[in-house]
Formats: sequence, structure tokens, C-alpha cells
Amino acid sequence: MLTSDDLILLALRRQSVRWPARASAEAETAILEAAAFHGVLPLLATAPGIASWPDGVRSTLNKALRAETAGEVIVREELRRVIAALVEAGVPPLVFKGAQIAYTHYPRPWLRPRLDTDLLIRQDERRQADEALRGLGYSPGTDFSGELVTHQFQYERQDRYGLTHIVDLHWKVANPHVFSDALHFDELDAEAIPVPVLGRAARGLSARHALLLACLHRVAHHYNSDRLIWFYDIHLLATAMSTEGREDVAVLAREKRLESVCASGITAALDRFAPEIPQGWVERLRTSGRGPEPTAVFLRDRRTKLHILLSDLRALRGWRAKLRLIEQHLFPPVAYMRRAYAVSNPSLLPFAYVHRIVSGVRNWVRRH
Repeated sequence: MLTSDDLILLALRRQSVRWPARASAEAETAILEAAAFHGVLPLLATAPGIASWPDGVRSTLNKALRAETAGEVIVREELRRVIAALVEAGVPPLVFKGAQIAYTHYPRPWLRPRLDTDLLIRQDERRQADEALRGLGYSPGTDFSGELVTHQFQYERQDRYGLTHIVDLHWKVANPHVFSDALHFDELDAEAIPVPVLGRAARGLSARHALLLACLHRVAHHYNSDRLIWFYDIHLLATAMSTEGREDVAVLAREKRLESVCASGITAALDRFAPEIPQGWVERLRTSGRGPEPTAVFLRDRRTKLHILLSDLRALRGWRAKLRLIEQHLFPPVAYMRRAYAVSNPSLLPFAYVHRIVSGVRNWVRRH
């Protein structure tokens, strides 16, 4: 009997998928939960092959689609406002990851659900960006600001409709150090493309950079996740390219030493959604013969945060930087601790730090 993931995958391939005759009510719940986990509820709602599925399943899918469609109008206008304010402040951002792909590659942006909007800026423009976002009513989240721990900061604002808008402001493309400097703002900016639906000043990544980032993001930030939405992003980016464009991606991945990461993501995406596309260009990445890549360790199963810390320590140069990284993990800024633990009494801060360290041990060794 087909699993929930099998049914979803077949439907997203635009194939006719007959609902199993002996499926129980629990199967209906299971497939909706699986679609929510994979981030594909609205995509699944538009799949023509689900006509024979139970009314309850299709009704829930359509409800999710309507919610995303209605919310998209508000989210788009808010994003236009944010980009315009940043540009006016002298901080022209690049829209990237899911927020960009939704507008440049999906047939309708509401088919690509996302919890936040990722924007990339120059590192030395963080202060101006912070002032611009606060001026729009955004408040910092609880992310802490250790410069060796994180290369992004989150801002939130609740609008008059009760919707929470989240802007994830990046000054490097990823947090793990083996990925963070793989692509710099200036080289991405030099090839940036317009995203006119988000305003005249809105720009996103070029096709080759967007594909490289989609592969990198799934591995660097999501523990080599098998969520279908990541693979669908990669599938749309790869299938929209010409043969020459795909070869250009292979060259870029080789230059950046991201061959294994790109080959893993692209192969998995095409296997699931576009098996008819020749994968020779991906296979060449696998057999380049250049030796082990530092980023390849992130493809291993059952990684922990401790593995990431060890990778960061290997990537940093000098014992002072290594010690500073450990210190920033153990003792984040007081402002962060006050927000995270709701501590107003300074005398209670030491207890908050002790609790953070002790309770964090389990998270550091938990396998993903």
C-alpha cells in the first residue's frame, strides 16, 4: 500500500492518484499531516490528480490554499514596504531563498508557503537596516548577536489584521562557517535580477546563485532535510535552466567546493519531480576527483549541533577565534538572556545562564 509521502509525491508530479480503496479515516489525517510537514498543502490542493480523494481531504487542502492566497496579498504589500524603506535608508537588500523563488519560479506565489522573508544585506549596513526596520514598527526577535555564532537577525511586526510579519535579515548566506563565506554579497549583487512584483527596487539572486543557495540552505540550516518543499524549489530552479545554465552551475559549485552538496540536492529533486532531465551534469560533480570537501560532512545522517560546532571550530583560524566562538555559545549577550528568559532582576541572570548551559547539553547531542 502506498504511503502518505508516496501519494503526495505522485500528485505533485501531476499524475492521477486514486485514493486507496481500503484507506481508513486515520489515513486522511496522516496525509494532511504529511503535506503540512512537507510544506506543500497549497501545491497539493492544485494537483489535478486528487479528484478521487475524499471530500474531507480536498476541503482541508482548499482551505489551506484560500488562506495562503488571502495572506499573500498582505505579505506582498508588506514586503514591498520593507524593501522600499531599506533602499531609502541606503541598504538595498537582495531577496533570496523561499521568498524570492515564490515570485520568480512558482506559477503563483501563494503556492510557496513561508514563515518569514529572507533578505541579504552587506555586513557593514546592519545599523542602517536595523533603524529602518524599527522605523516600520519591527522589533528584534530573541536571536542573539554573537558575530561568530550567527550571521542573521530576526525582526517581527504584527499588523492590524493580526498577522505576524517576520524579516530574517542576513549579512552572510548561512551560519555554519564552512558555508558562510561561500558566496559574498558583492558577487551575488553583481548578478542580481529584478523582482518587479515586489517594487522597482526589488532584486533577487541570479538563476545559478539561487540554485546553489537552495542546495546549500537545505543542508546547512535544515540538517539535510527531506522535506518536499526544498526539493520542489530545486526542481523548479533546475528545470527552468538551459543546458548551458546547468553547466554553469556545475562550474560554480566546483569553484565554491560545494559539489557534493549540490549533487545531493539536485539529484534528489530531479529523482522526485523531473526524472526526464539528464543528470550527467550532476554526476560530474560527484566524480570531480578533487578530494573531500569540508561541506560534505553536513550530508551525513544523524548530525548534532555538536558536529556543527566542531565544523565551525575547524573552519576558524586561530585559537582566539575558536575560544571566542565557544564563549559566545555559552554566554550570549545580557539583552538576549533577558528577552529569552523574561528576566528583569539582574541578580537572576547567573541562574538563567546556568539553566541555559545545563538544559542545552541535551539539544547539543540530539541527533537530527
